Amino acid sequence: MSTDSATPTTLSAVPKLRGNANYLEWRESIEEQLLAHDLLDIVEGTEEEPFGQRGVRQRRAGSVMPTSSTGDAAEAPKALSAAEVKQWRDWSKRESKAQAWLRMTCTEGPKRSIMGMLSAHENVVPPGEHSHGSHH
Repeated sequence: MSTDSATPTTLSAVPKLRGNANYLEWRESIEEQLLAHDLLDIVEGTEEEPFGQRGVRQRRAGSVMPTSSTGDAAEAPKALSAAEVKQWRDWSKRESKAQAWLRMTCTEGPKRSIMGMLSAHENVVPPGEHSHGSHH
C-alpha cells in the first residue's frame, strides 16, 4: 500500500516515546499509523524479509538484497527472478520506513537504545520475547 491522500502520515499525532511512562499511549498511536500504511505486520514480525536472513541477523533488515532464494536446503540456491527482486525491494522500502517511523517518534533516550537494532520488529520487541501474534 502506498501513502496517498486517503491515508495521510500523521506522525505529529504520535506522542514521542519517553520511556515506560508513556509507552502504552505511544504504542497505540504508532500502531494506528503503522496499520494505516501497511507496516504493522513488519513491525510485529509476522511479515518477514522475503528470501532473506532467518534467525540471527548480521546486518540491518532490508539493507542488502539476497542473491538467491533460500528454497529447500537439499536444492541448490536459485537466482532471484525479476518478480522476486521487485517483491524484496517493495518489502525493503516498507521495512526501512517502519524503522524510520519508530526512531522518529522516540526521544533521545529510547532512540539510543534502539539504534543498534537490525529490524523494525527488534525495535519494539524486548529481547527474548519473539512470540508471533501476541501483543508484547
